[in-house]
Amino acid sequence: MTAADLQQARDYVLQTIKPADEGRLVQLLAQMQMMMKHRNLDAAHMDLMLAGYVDKLREYPADAVEEGLNSLLDSCEWFPAWAEMRDAIAWRCQRRMMTLTAIDHAITQRQIQDIRSA
Repeated sequence: MTAADLQQARDYVLQTIKPADEGRLVQLLAQMQMMMKHRNLDAAHMDLMLAGYVDKLREYPADAVEEGLNSLLDSCEWFPAWAEMRDAIAWRCQRRMMTLTAIDHAITQRQIQDIRSA
């Protein structure tokens, strides 16, 4: 593979790991809150909890978040803790992250070869 091919592959993978926008995350969490049993929290605590979830969910690709939250909505009676959300989402993006790491490694190796041959 050429350096350009590797960069093109990297750019493609980066497109697949873009996070969901905040509005969509709030919408998904609100849907879960309305459809699942949850602790009785006052509005201020609920807002803080949802803001914390949104911050954490922005670390993951949009499609993985949506699929993970929908799977929890279908399989859980109670609003999930962060660890449950993370577990439902993280495995959905592992392959992409490993691919990105492999591409980055290949780019680095290519750069080292170019320096040595110069």
